[in-house]
Amino acid sequence: MNKVFADYIGKIMEVYVDDMLIKTQSEETLLSDLAQVFDTIRKHDMRLNPVKCTFAVEADLAGRILQWAVELSEFGFQYEARTAIKSQYLADFIAEFTDALETLTEWNLYVDGSSNKTGSGAGVIIESNQGTQVELSLKFGFPALNNQAEYEALLAGLKLAEEVGAKKLNIYSDSQVSRHK
Repeated sequence: MNKVFADYIGKIMEVYVDDMLIKTQSEETLLSDLAQVFDTIRKHDMRLNPVKCTFAVEADLAGRILQWAVELSEFGFQYEARTAIKSQYLADFIAEFTDALETLTEWNLYVDGSSNKTGSGAGVIIESNQGTQVELSLKFGFPALNNQAEYEALLAGLKLAEEVGAKKLNIYSDSQVSRHK
């Protein structure tokens, strides 16, 4: 995603793991900005999941964040944007968790999270090379963005791996953070 949209990142779009946000400076440039991104999507033969597509005015989101910051400041709280440091903790945890000291049963963990207007959830499958398979479907009782749903899916999968006693674990996810760290 970063290579495909390199010309637009920081200008008219941002890319977060496997999500993208197209932003525009004014209503007048909205259609041309969208056309540029959609042309690039077509050029690289990419597909979008319509269930995950949301269109909104960026000023509305910025206004809500500002409103929260003002309301929270009354109680001594401060709004802080999330940073990439969380992904490093997650990567360290995965590296430590999957460290096998001896030849053991090998487990494959498949995770995927998703969110849309009606809610969010995750699917988790863990299987051993000896044929044992456990499947888990989750519907979150809290609102979550797609990336948050991906992280929750991975965390649920890691907890499940711990429960089955997995010592050697291969993780498969469409999230760039969990695959490349």
